[in-house]
Amino acid sequence: MTTYDDATLLAYLDGELAGAESEALEADLVRDEKLAERLQAFAGSGALLRAALSPATHGHMPALPQPDFTARPAASWRRFAPYAAIAATIALLIGAGVGFGTGDFLARRNFELASEQRARDSALAEATLRRALETQVSGTPVSWENPDSGASGTVKPTRTFKNHNDQFCREYERVETTSARTETISGIACRSDDGQWRTRAVFYRD
Repeated sequence: MTTYDDATLLAYLDGELAGAESEALEADLVRDEKLAERLQAFAGSGALLRAALSPATHGHMPALPQPDFTARPAASWRRFAPYAAIAATIALLIGAGVGFGTGDFLARRNFELASEQRARDSALAEATLRRALETQVSGTPVSWENPDSGASGTVKPTRTFKNHNDQFCREYERVETTSARTETISGIACRSDDGQWRTRAVFYRD
C-alpha cells in the first residue's frame, strides 16, 4: 500500500491529482480506515480551502455596498437625541434655576438699595427742615441733594407764630424732586420744650 502525505490528500480533494493516482488513492481509501479518516479530516478544512481559493472567489469580486455616510449621523443623532434632549433640558433647568436665583437676588438687592436711598433722601430732607426752621427767616429756602439717588429738595419757612401752648410754630413749604416726580408739601411745625421741631400738620398740594 502506498503512503500518502498531506499534500497528496489535499491535491486529491482539490481535484488536482492525476487520474491514475486518484484511482489508486481511492482504492486504498477503501482498504485503509485510517487513511480515510485522514482524508475526511482534511475534507472539512479542504472544503473551506477550496471555497477560499476557488476561481469563482478570485474572479470578479462582487461590489460591496457603499457605506452611507449621510445616513449614519442621522441614525446616530436619532439614537442619542433622547439623551441629548434630556441633557439640554437639565442644562436649561439649571440655567433657569441659576438665572431665576440670580434675578431674584438682584431684584432683592435693587429693592434694598432703593429703600436705603429713600431713607437717605428722607433723612436729608428732615435735617434740612429742622435747620431751616431753626435758622432761616421766612421766605429763605434751604436746599438739599442726594447725589447717589439724584433726589433733591428745598425747605422754605413762610410764617412764624405762637400756638395756644405758647410754643413757636412755623409754616413751611417743602419741595422734593425725584426721578419719578416733583412733590410740594405745606406744613406746620412747632418747637417743643426740648428744642426739637415737630411737624403738627401736613398739606399735600395737587
